[in-house]
Amino acid sequence: MADDSEPMPLPAPSRSNKARSDFASEIYDACLKGDETAIQAIASKNATWPSMLGEAMRHTREGSVTAREWIGVIANQMAEAGIDWVPGYYRKRLTSRRVIQLDKVSVTSDQ
Repeated sequence: MADDSEPMPLPAPSRSNKARSDFASEIYDACLKGDETAIQAIASKNATWPSMLGEAMRHTREGSVTAREWIGVIANQMAEAGIDWVPGYYRKRLTSRRVIQLDKVSVTSDQ
């Protein structure tokens, strides 16, 4: 019989794979729209970066930077920063019970 003072181990979180560009597209859409529900699926409730990124996107002329370029930059910066895993979401809220593994990509340089 198990000792009642020992905590019950939690099951491993569920895992899924997602293309880095697809996740970058979700970030782009959420930040551009500024929809609080969509943002909560990609960032913590008190995160300030989604609103900052969204303002930068909305105040940049589309002729200067296209949506595709924004998505490419977001994906490239995640790869450069070594972000290979992100929390998943359930009912459009971050959860530690789901984990998303982003596909591996080679980092490109604009030089």
